Amino acid sequence: MSQRERQDFAGQINRLMYSRNVLVLLAVFGILITALVAGWLYRLESRSLDQRFYENVEERARFLGRELDAGVEAVYTLGEVIRFIDSLPAVVYEDVAGATLSRNPGLLALEWLPRVRGTERDSFEGSKQGYLKGYKILDLDAKGEKKSASARGVYFPVAYVAPYKNNTEVLGVDFYSNLERAPLLERAWNTGELTVSPPLRLIQMSEAQRGMLMVLPVYFGRPANIRERKLALNGFVIAAIDMSVLANTVIDPRADDTHYMHIEDITDAKSPVTLYEHGEAKDAFIQSVALADLGGRTLQITMAPNAQSRRLETIFLPIVVAVAGGLMVLLVCGYLYFLQRRGEVISEQVLERTQALREANFRLETLSVTDPLTGLSNRRAFDDYLEQEWQRGLREKTPISILLVDVDHFKKINDRYGHPAGDACLRELANRLRVHFKRPADRIVRFGGEEFAVVMPNTESNALAQAERFRIAMESEDIKVSSEEIIQVTVSAGLATVVPTAEMNPRDIVKLADEALYLAKRTGRNRIHHHPKAE
Repeated sequence: MSQRERQDFAGQINRLMYSRNVLVLLAVFGILITALVAGWLYRLESRSLDQRFYENVEERARFLGRELDAGVEAVYTLGEVIRFIDSLPAVVYEDVAGATLSRNPGLLALEWLPRVRGTERDSFEGSKQGYLKGYKILDLDAKGEKKSASARGVYFPVAYVAPYKNNTEVLGVDFYSNLERAPLLERAWNTGELTVSPPLRLIQMSEAQRGMLMVLPVYFGRPANIRERKLALNGFVIAAIDMSVLANTVIDPRADDTHYMHIEDITDAKSPVTLYEHGEAKDAFIQSVALADLGGRTLQITMAPNAQSRRLETIFLPIVVAVAGGLMVLLVCGYLYFLQRRGEVISEQVLERTQALREANFRLETLSVTDPLTGLSNRRAFDDYLEQEWQRGLREKTPISILLVDVDHFKKINDRYGHPAGDACLRELANRLRVHFKRPADRIVRFGGEEFAVVMPNTESNALAQAERFRIAMESEDIKVSSEEIIQVTVSAGLATVVPTAEMNPRDIVKLADEALYLAKRTGRNRIHHHPKAE
């Protein structure tokens, strides 16, 4: 081997090594940049998901707070009704309380506890036994067992309860006899404000469930201090809150990606009490929001998203970026020639995505130009679609047909049966048009008033037959416009078919179809007139 050959060989080796070193450096640099971008996207996506979920929890907490406030307002309303009626009839209570419960699903029951003095016990029980056989004032001990009330100076028995069904066992129970609930009544009596109990098991609940009681004192007049309130007390309105029903009404964990939801009473921060719980919070991102004060109690809602769904949503974009970046690095380092090809592919992808975006925007615009009565496209959509198909027919030398349909004597229908009946006719006509003209390319629109149009691209030989079948179907099938009214509706239609030319425009075929419609109506209605094909 000559000296020059050795030098050339050494130069080739050096260039090869240099190229390999450059490729290695490019690969390391590209992978490093890809990893940095993927990590940045991961952190950005994580923060974004955290923020969105926290906003979601806050929104759910506001929903729950509004539902609880609605329950409070309902209790106050019931209290005002009772305050202004000296002797509350059962039917009034049932009507008002029933309406209140129907609007507030979180309220399990509403009870009225009148103040009964010891000297009034016999007369009170007698008045109740007139329509509640065997009614007695009962004591409720700490174990929840009932027995005949002992003699004392004042009672607060359950006189009315709604709903009555499944709650009769609470009738006659003196809440003041229960050591757990008597302090609640005392606090409400002294303050004159709505008071909410700590979580406790209600009579209507199972052993494991916990609910809360709203207690609202009702007075004669407007006492200003404790002494006056002691004398003026009429009784208490009691509302039982079922937090599980309220939570599932406001927040349905099955309807979204919520993996864990927990509602608890945190009035005593050292001993919080669970009111509702769904799912498990294991290895999940947890967010808590405290609700506004509720009758002296503080509630808190804690939620966590689905960990698996959150993980997939967080890493999806970084993985896509990392894979795409790695492939790009390999392509650049392996074959520089393909760099140019890659640029072309990316450009094509950009064009395809741009076209897809345009098509999506077009579909969105199409949705926005819909006739609200019939659900069909409106005149604006008709003009756009006709222009589009006209240009297609011009390029491909294919025919296009326009069918204009008009309801015969529509003004008489409105005058005789009313505008709702007329609207029902138009909706039924639209439905039948959909059934008879169901090719993907056919476009049915509400042209205006009682007039409809069908654009039928690339249709010539069978257009008239199809239109005639539709007319016969309208004539033979009555339309039910109400539960008692059935009317026969006929239509007149004008059909025009042309092969677009450069000398014509879309307005020409519409004009031809309109002239044909005019002739159909002028020659007796309930018929199709086909305008001769334009040459």
